[in-house]
Amino acid sequence: MAYSVTNPPALIAQSIGGGHRMWELRTTDAAGTVDGNDYVTNGSDLGMQVSDSVVLVDTGTPLTTFHRVESVTAGGAADLALGTTVGSATTGD
Repeated sequence: MAYSVTNPPALIAQSIGGGHRMWELRTTDAAGTVDGNDYVTNGSDLGMQVSDSVVLVDTGTPLTTFHRVESVTAGGAADLALGTTVGSATTGD
């Protein structure tokens, strides 16, 4: 599955004064796919900035990973850094 602008990352926290932001992205795409170059095609339009944090919830696994925004291109796409797994879950735990 590829990124869809109809399912963008949601802004879940922002520091006072508009500094660092934290985003959540829920998708069936694996962390390796999300780490691909310019995965979030409309990152600039959403307000993503370099060093923002992204919590990826892979709804297909389920697996949660943390990422950071490495770059936002002139075309508006956001490139996420390799994720770190923070947890996984199975039904019935």
